[in-house]
Amino acid sequence: MKKVYAVIVFMIGMLTTVSAQKSENYAVKMLGTPQADGSVEVAFQTDQYGKTYTVRRMEKGKGDWGTEIKTYSGVDSSGWIRFVDDETEKGKTYEYTVYKTGVGNFVGMGYLMTGVEVPAVHDRGVVLLLVDEDLLADASAEIDGHVMDIAADGWNVEYITVSNANNTVPAIRKIIDDQLEIYGKLESIYLLGNIAVPYSGQYCNDRYYTVPPDGHGPGAGDHCGAWPADVYYAVHDGFWADEDSITQYARRAENQNIPGDGKFDQIEVYGTIESQLGRVDLSDLSNFSQTESELIKRYIQKNHDYRYGIKEVHDLALVDENFSASIGAFASTAWRNFPSLIGIGKTESKDFLTTLKDSTYILAYGAGAGSYRSCANVAKSTDMVENNAAIFNFLFGSYFGDWDNANNFLRTVLATEKGGLTNAWSGRPWWHLHPMGMGESIGYCTRISQSNSRTEKVYEPAVFGKNIHIALMGDPTLRMYNFDGASNLSATVNSTRDEVELNWSASPEDVDGYFVYYSWSPSGPFVRVNHTPLEETSFTHSAPFDGDVYYMVRAQRLETTPSGSFYNLSQGVIEMVDALDAVGVHSIDKAALVDIYPNPVNDILKVKTSRLTADASYSITDIQGRVLLSGQLNNAGQWNLTSIDMATLMDGVYFIQIAGAAHRLVKSH
Repeated sequence: MKKVYAVIVFMIGMLTTVSAQKSENYAVKMLGTPQADGSVEVAFQTDQYGKTYTVRRMEKGKGDWGTEIKTYSGVDSSGWIRFVDDETEKGKTYEYTVYKTGVGNFVGMGYLMTGVEVPAVHDRGVVLLLVDEDLLADASAEIDGHVMDIAADGWNVEYITVSNANNTVPAIRKIIDDQLEIYGKLESIYLLGNIAVPYSGQYCNDRYYTVPPDGHGPGAGDHCGAWPADVYYAVHDGFWADEDSITQYARRAENQNIPGDGKFDQIEVYGTIESQLGRVDLSDLSNFSQTESELIKRYIQKNHDYRYGIKEVHDLALVDENFSASIGAFASTAWRNFPSLIGIGKTESKDFLTTLKDSTYILAYGAGAGSYRSCANVAKSTDMVENNAAIFNFLFGSYFGDWDNANNFLRTVLATEKGGLTNAWSGRPWWHLHPMGMGESIGYCTRISQSNSRTEKVYEPAVFGKNIHIALMGDPTLRMYNFDGASNLSATVNSTRDEVELNWSASPEDVDGYFVYYSWSPSGPFVRVNHTPLEETSFTHSAPFDGDVYYMVRAQRLETTPSGSFYNLSQGVIEMVDALDAVGVHSIDKAALVDIYPNPVNDILKVKTSRLTADASYSITDIQGRVLLSGQLNNAGQWNLTSIDMATLMDGVYFIQIAGAAHRLVKSH
């Protein structure tokens, strides 16, 4: 890897003033411990390179750290500084950052997402799953199962097959835009198969980016021009031009960029990155004896086994770094993030291949001089045929971050027999994974890692921030902290087919109880029936609408991690019942799903609606049918939330009318 010139002025100042440092020293390791009163104990590790430590806090996703809340000097004798923040509230999620300064320009930083008993996330939003039609001949059943697995974690999966005729960048863009018109927001986009690859950038022709992200500028072995830019699909309000001058240097034909060729010009993303996005493309991997469809089926099976805890995964992590920290502290991504996800002492410097050959770790980081098909002293593409990877992998080296080529090392990691569910090229810039410690997905972390520019940032990217090359290989909906939930769900319909008795086997884990959901489709969205966990393993439900109904049961437990605590939901178990005949107040058009909570309600009633068409109004009546409250529901897209103030109503029984159906309410203090 050659030296990066103009683009790493910041890094040169930061990394060359202290000669003995390692990448680990540029990370501040952070932990969060929930307290019974709702406060959080924040802890961070000190070392001999830090003189001052500045702490800031913000509510999750606010995007502004504000002023400092704590400042500390020197090294604590225990190696740790701890403080209890009593300004936090139980149920809310917060983020902390610690900025370390030392001799000269030396700096380091850490991030933590934390909270105490944060409520469970039942609805994760819409994920658009785009599937290459070439996979359907051999893997259709497996993909259908994959859709259900994703829906069983609270996603509403919109599954669209991409035909060969439509497998172009403009056509994929149109599919995404059309779905945005329907849903209003796409929380995640998942590309499965060889979906058209956008390209963007004029590395080496740009006055600021005089070299590409791997540092191989003009000359022998250059890597200039355009790089794969999946982030294009995740930006819905941006500007993308295709009109600048010809790229003078390009190692591959795909990197060449000329006006009007369909490859975009910009290097930094213009606009907001709104969707989480990941890609599983196992095409053109001839090192493996399996076909692309067979590799996809294996990936889906690995994915299922991980989600449901069928195969053992160790809560361990490794770092295999083969660069000096002075050229970028690449592995600080691992040292900064891994401890808050799995704890202190569980991340070790180990060899990638030999360690993972027979053990499945949850996290791994590797860095070394690279080619399109290798990462020196870490692994080669051919090694992955007989070897394995961690579940979540982060690798860095020359060339293979440009992943749209045969037997590419970044993509090959997803084809392993075990592990290898995600992989990302992390080093330029650094990735930020701390939200996974509070139950967020790897796609969420992808989006925040992509969103930090050199001038506007919430989290430090080091260099090449908000560049077009930052991408996730793998399923973006995956999370950590899976556990065994309910199983053996059965559904028995009564003789009049208007009531269903659900029974299931209890989770082997220590859980708080169970939630029951229903939907008209196995891909969701699923509407929650009960708003407090059921202690029993059975439930009787009146038919919510006529026809086929899919029921789902998920277990809940309080998950305490090295970051904080949150109520975590297991993967759901799903069962379908057909030909139901809904009667009375439960009658509802299945095209207009409605979720109403809390019930009983004290003051603010939440009404969540899906796919309302003509009538987007509500009315609340008493038992005599008198209208007491009425208004319009939000109706801009999928799963709209309306808040109704019921504080003026006396305690008692009421009915809310929505889309031709009446739902019983109880008002109670």
